[in-house]
Amino acid sequence: MILKGKKAFITGGGKRVGAAIARALAAKGCHLVLHYYRSAAEANRLAKELTLKGVGVDLMKANLEKEKEVRDLAHYALKRGTIDILINNAALYQRTPFKNIKTKDWDKILNTNLRSVFLLSQKIGEAMREQSGRIINLADISGELPYRDYLPYCVSKGAVLSLTRALAIELAPKVQVNSISSGLIEPSLGTFRETIVRLGDKVPLKRWGGVEEVAKAVVFLCESDYTTGANFVIDGGYQLV
Repeated sequence: MILKGKKAFITGGGKRVGAAIARALAAKGCHLVLHYYRSAAEANRLAKELTLKGVGVDLMKANLEKEKEVRDLAHYALKRGTIDILINNAALYQRTPFKNIKTKDWDKILNTNLRSVFLLSQKIGEAMREQSGRIINLADISGELPYRDYLPYCVSKGAVLSLTRALAIELAPKVQVNSISSGLIEPSLGTFRETIVRLGDKVPLKRWGGVEEVAKAVVFLCESDYTTGANFVIDGGYQLV
C-alpha cells in the first residue's frame, strides 16, 4: 500500500505508542483520525503539531469499555470518509492480583482490550472490503508469556492474537490483518529507576525499546502487500530468556 493520501484511524492515539504511530504515518503522508479518552490535552497538542505540518487530523473521544460508544466511534469515523488503516492500539493495563479479581475488573479489561478491537474491526473492516485496507492490533508478549498479577490483561492480549488470525481469514483477500507484540517499551512516568534497570538487564539487548520501534513495524505492515495473520514481536529478545 502506498501510504500517501491514505487515512489512518488510531485508538489511543494521543500519547506514547499511539502518538509515535501517528507521527510515523503522518510522515508517510497519511491523514489521521485520533481516538482518545482521558488524554484530551495530549491528543489536542499532537493534533495541533501535525496540523501545522499540513496533516489532516480528526479527534474523537470515546470510552472503549462501553459498547455503544465503540459503535458510535466507528460510525462517525466512517462518516468522515474512507478509513484505509485501523490501528487498535488503546488498552487498559491494570494490576489485578489473582485473589482480588472481581467480575467488574474482568469485564472492564476484556471489554476495553478485546471487545472494542473486535467491534471496530468488524465495522471498519467490513467497509474496507469494498476497496482494500490494513488492520493492525497492538498485542503484548504477555499474550503468550503471561506474568503474575495481570491475569485479565494477559488473557485479553492472548485473545487479541487469536482474533488477529481469525480476522485475517474472514477479511481476506482485500484486508490484511496483523498484530504486534511488544515487550519493554518506554517505561511509564513514575516507574522507579531501580525497576527500569532491573527489567532492562533481563533483555538480551540490555535496554528498553523506544516507541518508535513499534511505529516502524506499523509502517512496514501498512506498506506490505503480502503479509497477513502475522504477529511481529518487538521485545529485544525478552522471550528468549
